[in-house]
Amino acid sequence: MDPQTIRFMDSKGCDLSAHTSKSVGGLDRLEDVQVVVALTPDAEKTFPLFPARALRLSWSVANPCRLAADPEQGQKAFQRAYMDLENHIRDFATAILGDDREHTRA
Repeated sequence: MDPQTIRFMDSKGCDLSAHTSKSVGGLDRLEDVQVVVALTPDAEKTFPLFPARALRLSWSVANPCRLAADPEQGQKAFQRAYMDLENHIRDFATAILGDDREHTRA
């Protein structure tokens, strides 16, 4: 895993220092996968490996590691990618679970 990614996520309170990335082939029980999210067009090429019933989502998120050579630009790129992913995840959760505001109205 990219060291800059580990440092950035640590600043967000998420310790990834012991995590490793896996290829699709490294996943156990591929037939049980229910949701697949591709963050790049290249990642979408792995979709045929997943069961037909899996929900397939494509979220275009710029790879912050490509801009990380300059520390200031790299930090901004990581923050943008983080916010993009946070928004996508929030929208996805809302689509499945509904809007929390609906549940808190009296």
